[in-house]
Amino acid sequence: MSKDIGASSQPFDHNTDWKSKTVAEHYDERRFTSLGGRLYDRMEKHAVASCLDAAQRISPINTLLDLACGTGRMSEFLASRGYQLTCGDISEEMLGVAKRRLASAGFAQVAFLHLDIYQTDQRSEAFDCVSAFRLFQHLTSEQRAEALREMARVSRRFVLANVMYTSAYYGAVRKLRLALGRYTTRYTSTQSEVDQELGYAGLKIVRSVFSQPGFNGNRVLLMEKSEGNG
Repeated sequence: MSKDIGASSQPFDHNTDWKSKTVAEHYDERRFTSLGGRLYDRMEKHAVASCLDAAQRISPINTLLDLACGTGRMSEFLASRGYQLTCGDISEEMLGVAKRRLASAGFAQVAFLHLDIYQTDQRSEAFDCVSAFRLFQHLTSEQRAEALREMARVSRRFVLANVMYTSAYYGAVRKLRLALGRYTTRYTSTQSEVDQELGYAGLKIVRSVFSQPGFNGNRVLLMEKSEGNG
């Protein structure tokens, strides 16, 4: 893990090391500059676009909060779709990279906030949609449930996130990647865990898309608030 995320030989600490300037500045370089990384990025954004298009057919999305925005890789894509975008992250170092990225891309109107995913301090139903990408693979099921509940609270209707789904098949793929010394995510999500987490947060799935079906379990979920949760 430390070899993938930073130059240090010490184990990566998921509670503190996201606040490292070195990690923030080299995050995208280590993941999305290779041919495989660029392909992953393109396919994931295609899956996200599919979910957002499905949401738009149900109810317009104008305001969007991108939680745990990191370096702004997905935030830039969201801004390009014309949303009134707010980006939030617990890491000031990640936010700094995201600010520079979106400014250079011409999205100076984007707002940036230092936010905790479990307690954003935003008013209820403040945004039409709340998103989080490449977050839940770093959280336990209990932590994912709490994050989803807060996302649902500040969303008027939609929540958009990805999970690293596991099943008998994807579990075998994960074991193969580990055996080959390839990067795998810290936590995965079973269907049972997804159902329990969404139930706790008062959400239901509207659309589910695998960004690279058969190759890995990256599953993009469009969710909406259940009746009575709003």
